[in-house]
Amino acid sequence: MNEKIIFLIIILPLAIFACSSQTVIDLRENKQKNSPDAAILAAPIELDIIHVNRRKHDIITHYAETIRYSIAPGNHVIGLQYNDMVANEDDIKETIKSNIVELSFNAEKGQIYELRFDKPNSFTEAVALSSSLEVSLYSNEKLLTTSSNNDLWQLSSAVSAHQASSLDFDEQNTDDIPQPKASDRPSKHLIFWWKKANESEKQDFLQAIQE
Repeated sequence: MNEKIIFLIIILPLAIFACSSQTVIDLRENKQKNSPDAAILAAPIELDIIHVNRRKHDIITHYAETIRYSIAPGNHVIGLQYNDMVANEDDIKETIKSNIVELSFNAEKGQIYELRFDKPNSFTEAVALSSSLEVSLYSNEKLLTTSSNNDLWQLSSAVSAHQASSLDFDEQNTDDIPQPKASDRPSKHLIFWWKKANESEKQDFLQAIQE
């Protein structure tokens, strides 16, 4: 076989893979995508970007250990979720998803920002992570900020995924629901009052969280 053909057979797939692994996914709004001004956000493949500035994203990524995203300079609030398939004790792969956490930061033109979190080493650790995800943002190896929970986004996402009339807790007897304590998480208060609300009040709430 011609040496040049052999060379192409071996090298071309490697070159294609190398190029695809460097693909940058543009998260900027359409009017910003033609601008050369951008910052880069690098994330482990196990972290999904759920929203940017409360604008929901459904992103299909290529396979790479790290995914690179292009974002516009300026202040951002980014919603993140751990999402991975992990083998359980029976060596069966299960999809583990965490709660959604948010990072707020100011992106500067030309800067590279890196998302980091403690990756689980076992199925047990992955399950524990599903309710305790914490993501840190670095630039030039300097810690800039860490994530926080957003209970309102958690509830609004759940409501958006189901019609208000078909949510499971709408079928429950609201007289049996104990009122949460003042020290309880905001999400418990939101769900409690959602169950108590009438249809008109629920629609008012849905409109308010989408503004």
